[in-house]
Amino acid sequence: MTLRADHVDISLGGRKVVRQASLHVAPGELVALIGPNGAGKSTLLKALAGLLPVDEGHILPDVSVKERARLRAWLGQDAAIHWPVTVERLVSLGRLPHLDAFHRAAPTDREAIQKAMAATDCLAFARRPATHLSAGERARVLLARAFATQAPFILADEPAAALDPYHAFQMMELLRHEAQAGRGVLVVLHDLNLAARFAHRVVLMAEGAILADGAAQTVLSDDLLGRAYGIRVARGDGWLVPTGRLQSPD
Repeated sequence: MTLRADHVDISLGGRKVVRQASLHVAPGELVALIGPNGAGKSTLLKALAGLLPVDEGHILPDVSVKERARLRAWLGQDAAIHWPVTVERLVSLGRLPHLDAFHRAAPTDREAIQKAMAATDCLAFARRPATHLSAGERARVLLARAFATQAPFILADEPAAALDPYHAFQMMELLRHEAQAGRGVLVVLHDLNLAARFAHRVVLMAEGAILADGAAQTVLSDDLLGRAYGIRVARGDGWLVPTGRLQSPD
């Protein structure tokens, strides 16, 4: 089974922001969705998560709301924690799609919570209020909540945006590990080097449309980056460094 968008159009506030976009995510792969600000990346990701309707096209598989919550784990951009619940309690919210009508946790739910916290190295502060966490700790806890869902697909919107380089690498290593374990992972990224290093495939968006979809070395070419971002890049030892502007993309 794959998660896919087929020829999708999406409008926000009466303005079309995604145009005829098609992409897929298969189990076992990490796909990076990149592009300049306003390209439609987060909008398309939310549609794939079932959080936004589409004007045209299809999001597949087409399932019920309850089944969708079990199928797709969501990690939103700049997710805030407003209530001083414990870290363990916050992670346990990832099991809600699996609980019965009385929200009773079964041994399998508790096992999933512990496994998710162990994978993200959160067990040491399981009893700490979730509002008393550093940025890196908060990112790991929210990722643990997504992992606890045990969904076949994980959708993450710029999970490394507010993190220092060490924690950004740690975040991407965790997501890559989940992909290697058989989940499909789709992640919106602004950091082209993280996309090049960790993604099995890179999808490049510009002006609401898919400009390219393929291996990093193909999609992160001088020509495509120039067309999408209007920048020149220097390359060395697997890294990309912007060196100047060609022109501002429309």
